[in-house]
Amino acid sequence: FPVTIGGGISRNSEVQITGSANISGSTNVVGTLVQGLAGSQAYNFGHAEGYFTIASASYSHAEGYQAVTSGSYSHAEGRATIASGSYSHAEGFISEARGAYSHAEGSSTSAVGVGSHAEGLQTNAGNDYAHSEGEGSQALGIGSHAEGYFTVVNSDYGHAEGSQTLVNGNGGHAEGVNTTASNYSHAEGKNTTSSGLYSHAEGLGTVALGAYQHTQGQYNLSSSVQSAFMIGNGTSHTNRSNLLFAANNTVQISGSLLVSGAITATGSLDIAGPINTTGLLS
Repeated sequence: FPVTIGGGISRNSEVQITGSANISGSTNVVGTLVQGLAGSQAYNFGHAEGYFTIASASYSHAEGYQAVTSGSYSHAEGRATIASGSYSHAEGFISEARGAYSHAEGSSTSAVGVGSHAEGLQTNAGNDYAHSEGEGSQALGIGSHAEGYFTVVNSDYGHAEGSQTLVNGNGGHAEGVNTTASNYSHAEGKNTTSSGLYSHAEGLGTVALGAYQHTQGQYNLSSSVQSAFMIGNGTSHTNRSNLLFAANNTVQISGSLLVSGAITATGSLDIAGPINTTGLLS
């Protein structure tokens, strides 16, 4: 039956109210507070509300349906969420904030590391200060960031974005579709790979194997020469070729060269193919 309490009320013993309560004034609860349907539990000054929620840690707050807090000062809301890290926050559906100060939101997300953040669908921030977002993204390195569709960062401080991109080396950056980057390298475009230290691959199916390399175009013929610059003009992974290869003091052009202007050579000039020029060749 309804219970009406007028004015202020402060109780140090347990108070159970079955039904509704109309409170006009202030209510001071010293201890735990449980509200909602049967099955909810609260301990150590925690607050549980909803249906089968559990606030087991000190000063924690669980609300919704089957939400659980086991980290001190944590907050879980939604359905089947778990906030087990101290000061953590889990919200949504089956999301879990395990690391201290972590935040998990969305559906089936997991924030494992200290200060980590996972959002979206089935994302995982698996290391300290990592951030994952999108669908199926995995940020597994310290300070790493994975975003988009099934992107993965396996190393520290890497960044993967786009669709099915992968970072395997510290500080690497992969973006686009199906690209892979290693230590401090950058791969962008589609199906590109930058495995050389500080290298850059862009375009379609290009590969930068050597340190400080830059590749562009499509399906270049790979090389391990340091600081090489390549423009690929291949047609597939099994049919690779270069339109241009430049390294050290040599520039190799495979194909025709059309120049509207003067060409001046102060060294040897090796040409395998025709040259069409409307200017001076010296």
